[in-house]
Order: sequence, then structure tokens, then C-alpha cells
Amino acid sequence: MTSLTNESNLTLQKYKLAFEEYKLVKEKFDVGNRDLNAHLSLFKDRLTDTIKNQKERFQNQFFQ
Repeated sequence: MTSLTNESNLTLQKYKLAFEEYKLVKEKFDVGNRDLNAHLSLFKDRLTDTIKNQKERFQNQFFQ
């Protein structure tokens, strides 16, 4: 088995670091997205039918 050159090893380490950072960022994004959607759903439950098309406009603004 041939050993990696220093340049190849550095490139591999950079890729590994970038991949690990990607996983962390994706996880934080997913948690934040779920939290936002939960809050929007709670807010949606508080909308009223007395204002014309309020629920429909809210749906179109945030869930499409």
C-alpha cells in the first residue's frame, strides 16, 4: 500500500473537516427549521376567520 503524500493527506484532512462542518450545519438547520415550523403552526391556530382570507394568505406566505 502506498502512503499518501503530504499534499494528499492535507487535502483529505480538509475534506474531512468540511464534511464534519457540513453535518453540524445541516443538523442545526434542521432543528431550526422544525422549530420555526412549530411556531408558525401555533401562530396559524390563532388566526381568525373574521378577517377575509387571513388563513389562506398566511398559508400562501409561509407554507408554499
